[in-house]
Amino acid sequence: MSYIGHIRGRVHLLRAGLYLTAAFLAVLPVHGYSQDSRPISVYASETLRLVLEDLGPLYEARTQTPIEVFYSKSSDLARRIASGAPVDLFVTGDIEWATWLQAQGFVRAEDRLIFAIDRLVMIAPENSPVEPVPAVELLLSEWRNSEELLGLADPERNGAGLRARNVLTAFQDIVGPLDALEDRLALAEDRAVLKRLVKRGELGLAITYLTEAKSADGVKVVARFDPADHQPILAVAARTKLGNAEADSFLAFLGSPEAQTVLMRAGFETP
Repeated sequence: MSYIGHIRGRVHLLRAGLYLTAAFLAVLPVHGYSQDSRPISVYASETLRLVLEDLGPLYEARTQTPIEVFYSKSSDLARRIASGAPVDLFVTGDIEWATWLQAQGFVRAEDRLIFAIDRLVMIAPENSPVEPVPAVELLLSEWRNSEELLGLADPERNGAGLRARNVLTAFQDIVGPLDALEDRLALAEDRAVLKRLVKRGELGLAITYLTEAKSADGVKVVARFDPADHQPILAVAARTKLGNAEADSFLAFLGSPEAQTVLMRAGFETP
C-alpha cells in the first residue's frame, strides 16, 4: 500500500493505480429493436452501474424501448447536463447533484423520483477475525483503542466519503473530535479502490455504503449505522429540461414493484 500526499494534516490518500475519469465509461448494448424506437438516453453515476445493468434489460423487455446508459461520476455528468448535453434522464446515488441541477433550472422538482435508499456500514476483509456486532458503537470503541487505520473514500471526491466522515461526528463521545482523528483515517481515491484495499487486507476496517459492500467479493459487513446517524442516502432519477417526455415511463418503472425487488436484492431499501 502506498501513501500519496497529505490532506489536512496527516490524513493519508491511498492510491491504487491511476485515477481515471472519463466522460462516458460504458454503454449498455442496444439491439433487436425497431428503427422507429427512440432510445432513452441516461446519464448514470458509476456507483449504480450494477443495479442498472439488471434494471435496463427488464425495462427494455417490458416496453420494447431501448435504454442507452452512460456511466461516470455524478459531478461530471451533472456539469455536462448543465452545459447542454442532450440527455433524457439523470440517475444518481448522490441526490445533491440532482438538487444542484434543479437549482440551475435543468431539472424540475415534479420530474424527480427518489427510488431507493442506501445506508452506511463498516466492512472488514472476509477472513478478518473481526466479528459482526449488533451496535456500531462497539466496533468504533474497539477501533479507537487500537492502532488500526479506518478507511474512507476521499471526502473531497466522493459523497460516500463525506458521509462517512460526517457520521463519525455523531460518535465523538466514543472516537473523539475529528481533528484528533486525522492520523487514524486513510482516504482511498474512490469506493472501488476502498473495497480493493479492504479485500486485500491492507485496511482492516472501512466505512462505505451497504450496496457497495454487497457488490464486493472478499469483504463482509461487520456493523451497520442506524439511518438516523447520518443524512439520508437517496438514489434519485430525474428527467432533464431537454429530456423527452417518453422517458417518464422509465421513471415510473424504477418505482415499480419489479424494479424495487431488484433494488432490494442489491441492498437498497425502499423509499
